[in-house]
Amino acid sequence: MTFSPAAISSVHNMLMQRGKIRAEGEDYVHFVSRGFEITPKNARALLRLLQDGNPIEDAMLIIGIESKVQELTRLTRIARAIGAAFGTFVARIRSLSPTGRARAQR
Repeated sequence: MTFSPAAISSVHNMLMQRGKIRAEGEDYVHFVSRGFEITPKNARALLRLLQDGNPIEDAMLIIGIESKVQELTRLTRIARAIGAAFGTFVARIRSLSPTGRARAQR
């Protein structure tokens, strides 16, 4: 199946933003597969969705590819949860240690 220039262009631009460069002679299915770290089957499905006129963001969601912003948002939430848990842990340790109690009583 051949894909329209618009479908190829939207994927190509997205992958370029992620720092992925198409190798010389590499077909677009393999480029998309490698670039998004998905199977060739999902890469073909993504290109078909774009060919059918779906916006890149919608097509990525349908295939199960998260945008970089969504990935960063998830990582930020995880980091905040880890930080909060660590802060609670440190506070509890300090409250149990003799030096921590002395500081808290001052």
